Amino acid sequence: PIYGMDSLVRRITGVGWRGGRYDEEVVLADLELDGGLEPGMLHVAAGRHGLAFLFAHGEGATWRLLGTRPASREAQTAFGQPSGDVPVLEVQRLLDDALPGVRVNEQVWSARVPLQHRMASSFLQGPVFLAGDAAHAGSPAGGQGMNTGIQDAVNLGWKVALASRGDPGTAETSGAHTALLGSYDLERRPAAAQVLTLTNLIFFAEASTHPLPAFVRGTLLPLAAPALPVLLRRRPLMSAVMALLSQRWVHYRTSPLSAVGTPTSRGAHPG
Repeated sequence: PIYGMDSLVRRITGVGWRGGRYDEEVVLADLELDGGLEPGMLHVAAGRHGLAFLFAHGEGATWRLLGTRPASREAQTAFGQPSGDVPVLEVQRLLDDALPGVRVNEQVWSARVPLQHRMASSFLQGPVFLAGDAAHAGSPAGGQGMNTGIQDAVNLGWKVALASRGDPGTAETSGAHTALLGSYDLERRPAAAQVLTLTNLIFFAEASTHPLPAFVRGTLLPLAAPALPVLLRRRPLMSAVMALLSQRWVHYRTSPLSAVGTPTSRGAHPG
């Protein structure tokens, strides 16, 4: 691959790629299952060794499994890319942990997906800008990767467009363009670091085999399950969750582009 997490441009420019691999990985499988599962429904189950999602829309079979487990130490493959088969016995072991009583009748396809958490040491190197997966990569927990990349593009796009319209012939204009374009790294890299912290925490809770999250998933969550439908109907709680996952908390108040002044209506600040 020459783009995204394995960006050739990032490697050529020598920008660092800091972080590491997760100790857990994702397992995907298309399955026919026995065990009285409600058809056409999404089933989510928490086990001591991770989560298991069963989607009723497999590409090659009735069910698509997305589960987590401790990472395999097989030969390293591309992070974030499905590769290699997962034996039926290992898939069944995942189901036994999270959904006892559900049995694999047929396995049509399977793959493991190694994951990493990394961020570029700079989003700007000379005339080169990094955005999206080339600039940051984390777990899929919380579905934040695409959102973060889109915000990179929005932040960078208007600045490049504005800088390209002006006359760079004067020192004053050139300096303004440099400051404007340089603000992309100053604004987006801290925001991406915060998002990676969020996805690390979510993935730790979902997939880690550390005793604390394993105890919460395997013991406390089943006890709290009857209360979940009530909690899901609480609009203030769901609004807070949506605000968190939609990244409405991202701001650029420390950016050199943000003016210092008094708050506007209802406490809004520049940036």
